[in-house]
Amino acid sequence: MQEWAKVLDHPILKYFEGNPNPLFWKSNIGRVPRRAKEHLFALKAINPGIQGILILDGDDRKLPEREIFQDGLKILRWKRYEAENYLLIPDLLKRTIENLYQDNELFASPIVRKIEEYFDKNKSLFLDEDYLESVPASKKLLPDFFKMAGIELSKSNYFTIASHMRIEEIHQEIIEKLNEIVTMLK
Repeated sequence: MQEWAKVLDHPILKYFEGNPNPLFWKSNIGRVPRRAKEHLFALKAINPGIQGILILDGDDRKLPEREIFQDGLKILRWKRYEAENYLLIPDLLKRTIENLYQDNELFASPIVRKIEEYFDKNKSLFLDEDYLESVPASKKLLPDFFKMAGIELSKSNYFTIASHMRIEEIHQEIIEKLNEIVTMLK
């Protein structure tokens, strides 16, 4: 989210880069909204004015409404399977690889050709919204893509892909989520 905010020069950037940083991030391992609500409740014992926002992946759409909307905790959900699915833009991935190989042009050209062939074969996957809503890019697509390119890039470093995005490549839903967080912070 921070890399998208940088590319957009979004108002939330001041919160990400503020000193002290007023944003507190905690992973919601297991994607259980109840855990996030419990954590927020504990924080409210110390600071009653604290607010919470939880952004869930789009894979648990079958959760009953009472599990999704929790008192005092704003819960948002990605339409696509996960945030990484918004990084599946062929030109962006090609730019990322070129940037990672920028110090070694000897290797970059054959890799770029290989990538272009890959995208020619798989173009429909990157345009199919149903596919993007049902497949975790961080597990099924991006690891194989980077392996094919000869690069080890862990999920925790996928933010570097976002750092190479152009404003027009950032999906409107990402902007909406950033706007929601800013609205909550005001």
